[in-house]
Amino acid sequence: MPVLTQAPPRAPQLHLETANPNIGPEAVIHEPKVEPYGLFPFQARAAKHLTAATSGVLISRSGLGKSTVAAAVGAQTLLNTAIERVVILTRLGGGDNWARTIAKTTGHEDVTTLTGSQGERWSTYATNPARWMVVPYSVLATDVEVILALMASSLVIICQAHNIKNPAAARSAAALRLAEAAARRLMLLGPGCAGSFDEWRFLIATALAPAGDHRQALREITTRAGINRGDTSMLTLTL
Repeated sequence: MPVLTQAPPRAPQLHLETANPNIGPEAVIHEPKVEPYGLFPFQARAAKHLTAATSGVLISRSGLGKSTVAAAVGAQTLLNTAIERVVILTRLGGGDNWARTIAKTTGHEDVTTLTGSQGERWSTYATNPARWMVVPYSVLATDVEVILALMASSLVIICQAHNIKNPAAARSAAALRLAEAAARRLMLLGPGCAGSFDEWRFLIATALAPAGDHRQALREITTRAGINRGDTSMLTLTL
């Protein structure tokens, strides 16, 4: 199995993948899907950028399949690198949706959602029964120290990242620590997720590398993210 290595230092790369900008969302259903994950071509192109990156951000409006792309990225990362698991941070109650998406996209059914008592969750982290672990934002602040032990060999997917856009919140601080410790990271955002430059700055730093200089990427992404409102575009930012 190939050994995972950190990507060499470089500037963040922006890519805009569009299904059909002239026809609109209905064009998506007419595009032949790309195997092995059954992605539409524009999703497959976005997934290719993100799979090749150590850190990435995927921005698109609701309904274009961010979770499907993320599942494909996770499966390909598990297949081709030394990553042992995918840890998904999401809203409470999102585990069932993720389990369905992962099973449909990848065929993997070993998805564990970390609910129940603190003792039950901590036991699950310790025994690590699944390649896919879904962790609700509501338990991050209490569970972060235990989850950190898994991060060195994990891809962390930060879903619905508007939940951590306030850097003063405990869950945001916990997510930042996990992202910084993870071997790889992927953040999923809607185009209107962050309302201010400071929120964008915190989210992009969390997704890419907390210590990096992302000023140019922030200037571009806050302008180009608006492209995704109401069309069939996916914007990826990779490092």
